[in-house]
Amino acid sequence: MSDLANRPIYPCQELNGQGQPIMSMEFGITLRQHYAGLAMQGLLAHGVQRKETGEAAYAEWYAKTSVHIADALIAELSK
Repeated sequence: MSDLANRPIYPCQELNGQGQPIMSMEFGITLRQHYAGLAMQGLLAHGVQRKETGEAAYAEWYAKTSVHIADALIAELSK
């Protein structure tokens, strides 16, 4: 996995009184998690149908597919 995938999407810095950074803080979701969430949102909104039976299989397919889409996008962006 590229370094790009594990970067937080909203990094910030704490500044001193003169506006100089004193500490870098990185928190929140990663770019990979963000892209996976967007992919899942699109799949669900588009009404993609699966043949698996049961909620667990249905949800697992969406989760795995969303992460796969996110990884493919990050790989393409890393080129």
